[in-house]
Amino acid sequence: MTVDFLDAASNRVERRTAHAFVAANGTARVRVGLSGPGAAARVDHCLAGLHATAG
Repeated sequence: MTVDFLDAASNRVERRTAHAFVAANGTARVRVGLSGPGAAARVDHCLAGLHATAG
């Protein structure tokens, strides 16, 4: 999964990815961390990717 972390003006602060196994028609909760507290202080909201790849 890919998540864009955005500032208040919707500019990308960071793009991070995480991997998880999800069974067919299943769901999973995934934690996606930032590179550090400096980046976290700039984030206002995030946008998760709508699609995942099979693999």
